[in-house]
Amino acid sequence: MNITNDKVTDYINSYYKALDEELLDLRIRSENARIPIILRETETVLRSILLLKKPQRILEIGTANGYSASFFAKLLPTAHITTIEASQERYEEAVQNFKNLGLDNNVTVHFGMAEDLLVKMEHTGESNFDFVFIDAAKSKYLEFFNAAIKLCNPNAIVISDNVLMRAMVASDEFDEKRRYKTNIKHLRAYVDYLFQQKNHYTSILSVGDGLALTELDVNN
Repeated sequence: MNITNDKVTDYINSYYKALDEELLDLRIRSENARIPIILRETETVLRSILLLKKPQRILEIGTANGYSASFFAKLLPTAHITTIEASQERYEEAVQNFKNLGLDNNVTVHFGMAEDLLVKMEHTGESNFDFVFIDAAKSKYLEFFNAAIKLCNPNAIVISDNVLMRAMVASDEFDEKRRYKTNIKHLRAYVDYLFQQKNHYTSILSVGDGLALTELDVNN
């Protein structure tokens, strides 16, 4: 099930406005092809957060076909986005989309496993990120988070998508056939971990499929 009543979601999305026609076209093509890009209501909230924070260096874990990184780049034209994708097919598609949209100079896309690339980035000094967006393998969110925050500036924002996973993280009753028990277990552990951190402040937003918003180093 969706975490928000469908009628409420439809109402919210009736006010959705794409940044431009190019992004809207990419969104529609992605939705029709069932490529897992950020939901419309999620994009709307991210837009507000990004305009308030105005990050100059963004790290994305989970590129998919490049829609969200393109959205970040178009919304914040002076920012640079570094994004990581593990699927060869999606990586190649994203590279082409960035080229088609004229965003080659705004986006750096890495192909490979995020857990390996994040460690490499730490060693090579590819860091000083103000904003991190995690939307990749749910079972590895905790690993991604701990690796990513080593690359962040103080008071950076980390947003983790899909943390409620169609309400199944909140209650087993929404996973009657127990098909997703492994991801549910990992996401619950991840959310618990975020709220146990004394130096970081986390809130969960019931938007889209659930967003965890974590502000780093709030006590420093």
